[in-house]
Amino acid sequence: MLKKHGMSLHLTLKPSVRLKWLLGLVHLLALFACLSSFLPVISQFALTLMLAVNFRITSARSKNNRYAINYSQASGWRIAKNDGVVAVEILPTTVIATYAVFLHIEIKGTDAHISNVALFLRRKKRQSILIMADMLSDDDYRRLIVTLKTAAIKSGRMPVGVGKT
Repeated sequence: MLKKHGMSLHLTLKPSVRLKWLLGLVHLLALFACLSSFLPVISQFALTLMLAVNFRITSARSKNNRYAINYSQASGWRIAKNDGVVAVEILPTTVIATYAVFLHIEIKGTDAHISNVALFLRRKKRQSILIMADMLSDDDYRRLIVTLKTAAIKSGRMPVGVGKT
């Protein structure tokens, strides 16, 4: 969903099918590695159980992560989750690729309302958010990349990997 008001961007991320398949594939490969190892059977069982629990937790977390990304020239970047909005700064370590954006953010300010909203970011000042290309429509994903690049050029801090996208 994109609403255009001058130089503003309002995007809501949906769950990624590609990320779901990638997580499943990685866990399946780890399962095969556990079962083909020469560990005792009880160790293989324990590792298999831990992999299953990890897959369950990771799948649930990826379904519950509903982010909205907002940008305007006046207020800068904002990220919303669960009806809370926090102002963020996009770090130059952000990686932009054709298939995904590895968004590195830093929470701005320490106001009480920002601190409460920052609970969803696990009380860390810096976070990474993976935005797969299928989390947005093709047009919205393109606009996100263009807005990230233009905002970085204006601030003088170019993100990593902005070559061929």
